[in-house]
Amino acid sequence: MPLIASLKTWINNEILTATDLNANYAELRTTTNAWAAWRDQAQTFTAAQTFGALTTHQAGASVAGGVTVTSGGVAVTGASSVAGGLTVSSGGVAVTGNSTITGTLNVSAGITGNGSGLTGITVSAANVTPGNFPTGNYDIDGTLNANAVTVDNGQMRGRRITQTGAGGTVSFATANHVRHTMTGNGTLTLAGGVAGGVYTVEVLQDGTGGRTVTWSGATWEAGIAPTSTTTANRKDVFTFFFDGSAYLGVVFGLNFASTA
Repeated sequence: MPLIASLKTWINNEILTATDLNANYAELRTTTNAWAAWRDQAQTFTAAQTFGALTTHQAGASVAGGVTVTSGGVAVTGASSVAGGLTVSSGGVAVTGNSTITGTLNVSAGITGNGSGLTGITVSAANVTPGNFPTGNYDIDGTLNANAVTVDNGQMRGRRITQTGAGGTVSFATANHVRHTMTGNGTLTLAGGVAGGVYTVEVLQDGTGGRTVTWSGATWEAGIAPTSTTTANRKDVFTFFFDGSAYLGVVFGLNFASTA
């Protein structure tokens, strides 16, 4: 903490007035708050702050500007609000109170939190500790990769991709539902499944129709492949169970008029 040059000093026998004393006290409080010296008091900052060591706010902090921590990390045990963003280049962030960050949170060393509401977060995936999400609704605009997903209430719907061609690869690597429109005679090759996975394939005839379908990788009941519909603008639907080595197929339904 720097020296506070603006503090009033007195000489021998000089009268100490309440005004002077209160002014010094206000100056001390402002400076010590800015440097987090009084850690047992709630901290209030009105501009962006930069800290080079661990800052602990036991009673929380309210920051109108942003906060940058170059080393040491941040520990917050009281309720805090940061409106201007928080950047921590090392040391991480530990939160045991309720903290809300409405700006952008950038942390290179990881986050430990309990009861924290954080929005606008950028965190390396390697620095996220697994745990339980609070009850609520979550929108994920990107891809959610999970080893297992359980849905207690409501519906779970797989991702569907669409493709066209005179045959080709039907890959389940990124979707468990593939809609393929045939534009010529060809072979559909199944790939990308995981053992225990169940997959759906829609095979559509284009506006011309008459497209024949041959399957590669599929194993059918009694070893007999189904006869696909060749009428223009109609579709067949098939379901496959991947046992780890083969796609066991059954006919869900043939010759549907719906091509939605």
